[in-house]
Amino acid sequence: GKRCWEHGDFRCDVKDCPHTLVTRVAIADEHGPPGKRCRAHSTVKRCCVEGCERWPRRVKGPGGGRCALHGGSRCDVFACDQTRWGSVSVSDQHGEPGFRCWRHMGVACNIGECTRQPVKTVEADEFG
Repeated sequence: GKRCWEHGDFRCDVKDCPHTLVTRVAIADEHGPPGKRCRAHSTVKRCCVEGCERWPRRVKGPGGGRCALHGGSRCDVFACDQTRWGSVSVSDQHGEPGFRCWRHMGVACNIGECTRQPVKTVEADEFG
C-alpha cells in the first residue's frame, strides 16, 4: 500500500545518519557507495532562482533545479501552497479539475493511524 517517509525506507544510506533522502548518487563518493543521500551528505544545491533558499524538486528550469514554488508544481486549490501530488479530471469539492496536493486528493500513509503524506507504494513489508 501507500507509504510515507517514515514507513517507506527513505533514509540516507550514510552510516548512522537518521535523515531523509533528497537525492540518489549513482557512483561512490566520499560518504560511501552509491545510494541515498540526505541534504547534509548530498551535492544538491538550492533552487536556482536568485534569492530562493528552498530545496529543488525534480522540476528543472534554466540554470538548474527549481523548488516547487518556482517550478510550477503547486496544488490548484485556492490558498493552498503545497506541492502537487496528483490531479483530478473532474470538478470536486475543492474546485475545477487540476492539480491537487496529497491532502486535497484525500490519501495518506496506510499504516495504522499514520496521517503522513504517501510517497511510495509497496507490496508488503515489515509494516504490513
